[in-house]
Amino acid sequence: MDERIPKLYETENIPFDEKIIYRRYQVKELGYYWLIAELDKKSNIAFGYANLNNDDFAEWGYISIDELELCGAELRSLAYSSHMVKRPEENIVSTQLPSYLKDNPWVEILAERGKKPV
Repeated sequence: MDERIPKLYETENIPFDEKIIYRRYQVKELGYYWLIAELDKKSNIAFGYANLNNDDFAEWGYISIDELELCGAELRSLAYSSHMVKRPEENIVSTQLPSYLKDNPWVEILAERGKKPV
């Protein structure tokens, strides 16, 4: 599956809620997880969605895979969410916005600017 992961910046024109997730890293005991959408295989730096057990402060950004593994994050199966690869519009990131933001037009404006609403 690694050969299918886009290189860094290859999906920068794709809205966040349409990005396809190729890997999931998790520290289960803490409720932390990282969803990987792009990867530079040489530097092992990824672009993805990080949630450190708080949906309100989760965000898109750059992630060091080496640091994740050093801190005990494990690569987890995406089998439970295989629909993300088939239909990115159902990406779990878009379903994790707080309910009061789901129909807010500012969410799309912020997403276009690469920001997450608070």
